[in-house]
Amino acid sequence: MDSLIQDTLDYLKEVAKTTPYVFATQEEVDYFSSGIPNPKPAAPSSPLPLPKKRVEVPVVPQKAEHAPPPPKPPVIVEKKELNEMRLVLEKTFPEMALRETILDDAHAKKMSRLWEETYLSAQIVVIAFGEVGAGLEFLKNVVDAIDRLIAPAQLIDGAALEKEQGWDLLLNSPSLKGVLCSPWSSWKSTSLSKYYKQNAVSQEQFLGSQKLLLLESSLSYLKNPDRKRKLWQLINTQLLS
Repeated sequence: MDSLIQDTLDYLKEVAKTTPYVFATQEEVDYFSSGIPNPKPAAPSSPLPLPKKRVEVPVVPQKAEHAPPPPKPPVIVEKKELNEMRLVLEKTFPEMALRETILDDAHAKKMSRLWEETYLSAQIVVIAFGEVGAGLEFLKNVVDAIDRLIAPAQLIDGAALEKEQGWDLLLNSPSLKGVLCSPWSSWKSTSLSKYYKQNAVSQEQFLGSQKLLLLESSLSYLKNPDRKRKLWQLINTQLLS
């Protein structure tokens, strides 16, 4: 009997070495099994982010500003070539007058500055040629009376404007309406005379397209007051009509 018990114990020991068992009642098994949580499967770890690739932006080189081209060297024309060109032009354009020298632009410069003259804003101008002393004072009084009572007026030194060759600019002034001038004998030899014309029917006189009233000698007006009154009537009836 003792040997049987001993053999049974030895058998249980051998079994316990290979397959472990826990001896418990069903109640103990149910209790301990409910308290042991089932292990949850581990969540898959997210992959590590890949390192960003460096993108190299190509640098566009700026275009260098082009320097202006160097000036062309002057063209030198031989005298023989000029003569040949002249012959061709004379043959092709026989009505054209050719000049040997360059025109002086002094006159053009003077003309470009004449717009600054105050008389270009006048509606009536009185042109004096050689009047001095009492005769000149009379013309100044006439201009003053016209300027105050009729229209803007200006006294002009005819000799100075003749020297400046400013008749074209004066007579084409858009504000000008009429001209009073010294007697014809005092300026008939000047370049102003080429602008003079007279209507054969009406006997009206003009300088270019401007109405003209020729004055008598200033001294004649000073000696005879009736001539002054007649002059004033002519200014109102003929010059400004």
